[in-house]
Amino acid sequence: MITEYNAMKPTYQTMKNYYDGKHLIYDDSVFKIRADMGDMAIHINWISKFIGEEIAYALNKPVSYASKSGNVKLEKAISAAIEHYDLNHDQKIMRELEIYGKCFILYYFDKYGRLSERILNPSNSIAYVDEDGNIERFIYFYQKKYHTGQYYNVYYPDGTIEIYKDNLLLEDKTETHPFQCMPVSMCEIEDAETIYTKIKSLNDAYNELVSNQQCLISEFKNAYITMCDNGVSSDSTKEMVKAVKDKDAGIIFYPFKDAKPEW
Repeated sequence: MITEYNAMKPTYQTMKNYYDGKHLIYDDSVFKIRADMGDMAIHINWISKFIGEEIAYALNKPVSYASKSGNVKLEKAISAAIEHYDLNHDQKIMRELEIYGKCFILYYFDKYGRLSERILNPSNSIAYVDEDGNIERFIYFYQKKYHTGQYYNVYYPDGTIEIYKDNLLLEDKTETHPFQCMPVSMCEIEDAETIYTKIKSLNDAYNELVSNQQCLISEFKNAYITMCDNGVSSDSTKEMVKAVKDKDAGIIFYPFKDAKPEW
């Protein structure tokens, strides 16, 4: 499981990068920016925009609970159990689902004894699921503030929680959870057809198109100024070029009287 997690982690990190606006256009091997020119890499974050709009549309109203048998006490019990949840709890779950195509919810009791949830994703967790869709084992990777090394917890259905640091089991840190099953649930988009997988290549192409257009306009790459019969010699043009740090100054000299460049 850990080998699979490490192999897939770069892929999931790229998904998160695109949501955060860190697109391929900023890679020098894709779009070279010349410091001496007016080049600028531009990204239009359609992926983040569409995810935000889908969440707003789906969860415009809070999720409500109703008992089919009319058990009002049960409805009140559910409301009381989750009243301490973050106001944007459902939005956060859907955001992780839309970014990665999969997310996990780890259940636990906080220091006040309240049932709580930790929203996780494939970039920090992995689950082993049997052929019936049941989670048989779950690993949650994390780092502690002011601590070096990587920690991870392994959850088992019998209530055991093994705690590791840098792949070494901490014998004094084995714990148990009060649930009689795996304290984890998983939601997944069928075939992982996320907005990222559908439009990433289109978004990359659009970023490059807009960036190239910006460069053309800011550097006047598609414009010429033509001066005819002004008495400028080829020696003069050489001096002009030399004055611009010995680089191509964009000057085209035609030594023939009737020559006329056009765009």
